Amino acid sequence: MRPGDDSRRVGITSPWGFDATTDRSHSYAELVGILRRLQDLVACGQPTDSRARRAHDHLEQAAALLEEFREHPGGLNVRGDISGRDDLLIVPVDMVRWNEDSAEGTMQFSPFHHGGGGGVHGGMIALLFDDFIGRLANFKQITRTAYIHVNYRAVCPIGRNLVIRGQVARRERRKMFLSGALTHNDTLIADCEGLWVVLPNRLEGEL
Repeated sequence: MRPGDDSRRVGITSPWGFDATTDRSHSYAELVGILRRLQDLVACGQPTDSRARRAHDHLEQAAALLEEFREHPGGLNVRGDISGRDDLLIVPVDMVRWNEDSAEGTMQFSPFHHGGGGGVHGGMIALLFDDFIGRLANFKQITRTAYIHVNYRAVCPIGRNLVIRGQVARRERRKMFLSGALTHNDTLIADCEGLWVVLPNRLEGEL
């Protein structure tokens, strides 16, 4: 089974740890961590021209080191033992609790997620909901998002501890209706509701 095969999600105990067992060294997880730190530094830093050039040259060397290990798009990594997997686009969430009907986690947005005016970009909040609630919908099955509607209630702070919750509202055959909320202390930052559709079994091996 290739690393990016969605079928590994079926029958698992938790959709937040479907690939927690791996033979890769810890160095790979450290690489993901330093890349996330680099994203923040580039997003909020204003280095001198010479320092930016030196950093560029180092990154170009790093890219050359990793180029030979590139895999085809279907082989994207899904490391469940790394918070947020190893997808730099996904916002890491530390899970607090979960079952087949609800889930809760804590997280922080970083400077990389800045959207102007000191707050988090609204698109990052939508992405957070889609990934977090989508993984709840993927509990022991494979789904795809049909739609998600997000209500933005307050400016979302950067670098603060936030709580995200998701729950299954109802099921109608292959349709799953879920909702979610993002809070900072007692402040509701955003909430959402959406529809996820369970894929037919015959498609699992094709994705």
